[in-house]
Amino acid sequence: MEIEFIGISVGNSRTRVGAFRGDKLVESTSAFNDDAETIGQQIDQAHGLVGEHPDARVVLASVNPDIEVRVMEGLIDRIQLPVSRMGQDIPVPIGRQLDHETIVGVDRLLNAAAAYDVLEQACVVVDAGTAMTVDFVDSAGTFHGGAIAPGARLMLAALHEHTAQLPDVTPAVPLEPIGHNTG
Repeated sequence: MEIEFIGISVGNSRTRVGAFRGDKLVESTSAFNDDAETIGQQIDQAHGLVGEHPDARVVLASVNPDIEVRVMEGLIDRIQLPVSRMGQDIPVPIGRQLDHETIVGVDRLLNAAAAYDVLEQACVVVDAGTAMTVDFVDSAGTFHGGAIAPGARLMLAALHEHTAQLPDVTPAVPLEPIGHNTG
């Protein structure tokens, strides 16, 4: 019997909610973290897809403790499913070659584990969100860390705030994934 679950990823700026049947994502939504009503609606919608399954549960990954607390409170009020946290209740399935005291966000580890699972070879994993991370996974599937830089919105905000004449702009979503000019 396949396990059905609600996957919740609490990021720095957004929370994503997905409904899974076995290892297949059947629905995914996203909302900004300050939009608790929409996040609640998304959880209700995902619960409607998996909630009747006898082994249904919630799997939560978070890099934002304050929003995680609010999401957990909302889960308790909205649905009666057990919650497992990635990195705490469920180990992240990737080895690590890091300095002993290093703290790495569960999002980076999960991205690396997923990339290696798909590629089954050494890879560089780039995540461009609130922060842009570039991480290395070796050919044995071991996470070695990488670099963190501000994401596009943070870079543009910093340029506006710390330059005399640059306007406040919002990054646009390209119509095509490959740019054909520098504009």
